[in-house]
Amino acid sequence: MPVNTTPRKMTKKQTDKQRTNRFSVQHKDQVDEFSRALEETVSDSELQSLLREKLKPAKRAGRLPKRNPRPVLELDLHGCTSREAEMKTASFIMRARGEKVWTVRIITGKGLHSEGQPVLPDTVQDVLRTLKKRELVHSWRWERGSREKSGALLVQLAG
Repeated sequence: MPVNTTPRKMTKKQTDKQRTNRFSVQHKDQVDEFSRALEETVSDSELQSLLREKLKPAKRAGRLPKRNPRPVLELDLHGCTSREAEMKTASFIMRARGEKVWTVRIITGKGLHSEGQPVLPDTVQDVLRTLKKRELVHSWRWERGSREKSGALLVQLAG
């Protein structure tokens, strides 16, 4: 019985597998060659040092702001009038920016000792809105999530 010697057409899957195998063999040869060259030029102690260095956790590049960095400076406005609070808040923000501080706390109090409605929280938020329009303030939030629960604002200054 005669044997058929004509080559059979390969499927795409078989062709891809053959290419992958050929690449794997070439890649393995290159890795082996690199390993031999590395062993010849680098001593054992240097290699151990390099491996230790490689396994260290990566450091953050540059100065990236944390999501909620702790406030560095604090301004307490207890006992201030509305006008005093406006002036102190604006000058405090300007000073903090000059000192390259990015997060500050402004204590307004909850207004529990005010006659009628609390005044300082609204006054300080108005000042912060104005400073945000001038791109001096990035954002702010009440320290405990809402104005009713907190008497302090955490302010992120614009960079």
